[in-house]
Amino acid sequence: MTGAALRFLLMAALFVGWVAYLLFLVITLPRSPNGLPVTVSRPQVLVSEVVVAGTLDADRREVTVGSVLTGDGPNAPKAGDVLVVENLKNCEPSIPSGDLGSCVLPLQGFGDGKTFRVVPLPPSPGYPPHPPRIYADTRDTRAQVRDIQQP
Repeated sequence: MTGAALRFLLMAALFVGWVAYLLFLVITLPRSPNGLPVTVSRPQVLVSEVVVAGTLDADRREVTVGSVLTGDGPNAPKAGDVLVVENLKNCEPSIPSGDLGSCVLPLQGFGDGKTFRVVPLPPSPGYPPHPPRIYADTRDTRAQVRDIQQP
């Protein structure tokens, strides 16, 4: 074999190894139990007043707070509170009807302490506006929210 053929075989082997590694990353990608995004939007969490984890009922537009991940103040919800969330139908990914299970929601209040909306993603220059996002309540999601809030 000539030197050119050996270099070609070496490059082909490196390419096949690289594609196999990318396939491995896709297969082992963290998946949420209910199909919601795994990567939390940092700007969305930073502009929210409160981030709660709770059970979401999309038909009634309510969330039962399981825990408050971030946020405090006089109007901050407590564990066990039932909150009305106004813009659930606009959220991404689209929410099926019924009980979605446990989710993490970055919220902004309307002042009464019981009515909230999911915070939309802040605008980025050159990109179209994005709808609000909600996230599956997993250990990874909670760790991301905690990391975002720490200085």
